[in-house]
Amino acid sequence: MKKSNGNKILVVVVLLAVVAAGAVLAMNKGLFSADSASASDKAVLEGNVQSVTSELTANGYPNLVVQAGVPVRWNLHVAAGTLTSCNNALVIPAYGLEVKLQEGDNIIEFTPDKTGTIPYSCWMGMVNADVQVVDNLSTADTKALAAQSKNADVNGTAGTPSCCSGGN
Repeated sequence: MKKSNGNKILVVVVLLAVVAAGAVLAMNKGLFSADSASASDKAVLEGNVQSVTSELTANGYPNLVVQAGVPVRWNLHVAAGTLTSCNNALVIPAYGLEVKLQEGDNIIEFTPDKTGTIPYSCWMGMVNADVQVVDNLSTADTKALAAQSKNADVNGTAGTPSCCSGGN
């Protein structure tokens, strides 16, 4: 009988450890972080260019906020195992860009010439996000812009759910 109770306690301890480890992993991946998830990635002015760093997710591309008239240097980081046959290339028609992505850092450069919303997508047009071009980065509200984006997503990953990201 004593041995049986010891086994039950061991099973409970192991289950609690697994649940705790899962919660820590989920928080580190931002699954429970509504605050950071609802904002777009905002560029930072660095001399005569603006830089923005984003992370590609399996669910879609990030929304960006950049300033009109200043060249953009966008580092889209792709973690190992994130690329799929759907998100492996992005297209920004307004800037004539077609970028084949690879694991690691992908540097994408363009110069937005006017304010507004510039949509971009995967090569099939099914995974979508926006580049919000504003007059002044210092006064841009990234959460408000993300909420206005037609490609905003309540889970915080930009892009419209699709065949590639678990949608219909």
